[in-house]
Amino acid sequence: MDRPKDKTDPDELLVKKAQKGDMEAFEALVLKYEKIVFNISVRMLSDQDDALDASQDVFLKVYKSIKGFKSEAKFSTWIYRVTSNVCLDIIRRRKDRASVSLDAKIEFDDGEASIDPISDTPCVEKEIERSELKRLVSEAVNELPENHRTMIILRDFQDMSYQDIAYVLDCPEGTIKSRISRARKVLKDLLARKKELKGYINVI
Repeated sequence: MDRPKDKTDPDELLVKKAQKGDMEAFEALVLKYEKIVFNISVRMLSDQDDALDASQDVFLKVYKSIKGFKSEAKFSTWIYRVTSNVCLDIIRRRKDRASVSLDAKIEFDDGEASIDPISDTPCVEKEIERSELKRLVSEAVNELPENHRTMIILRDFQDMSYQDIAYVLDCPEGTIKSRISRARKVLKDLLARKKELKGYINVI
């Protein structure tokens, strides 16, 4: 699925030079996007070491593939796609399945799952409750089937738009929306079965 290219793409000249073997131009692209790629990787993998490995893999893939990069999409969108796919490959290879960063809210049809404990207890106890809640929700997300888990990560934790998810996964936007809706329902049902979560999350 191709996305329309912005006619004012600021990377176009650098990309054209890099495609001709200009290493300075390629290094300029790396400098521009290395923080973005690392931040996306951290959000998806929740591990800085894995994020560093992913970032190196991303730029290696970009270096090897840049000559074949076409103008149907912006370079920034393309590198976003490469980054997401590299991270998804790492997640699939993990034997213990990855933990996700839970500083977010999951939106359901009838409410949200918030990680903020509902409590008037002292700060230390609140922090303990928050840590326990993160652990429980992380367990629930990691128990999801891979296709559902991917949707939750990209939409609710990586905060990607439906359009960008459609581009990354090469699916129609309408299909992505329906898959995310199903993934959230599966997650909600799983959370409902986890009696431990009662009193921590307002989704049921």
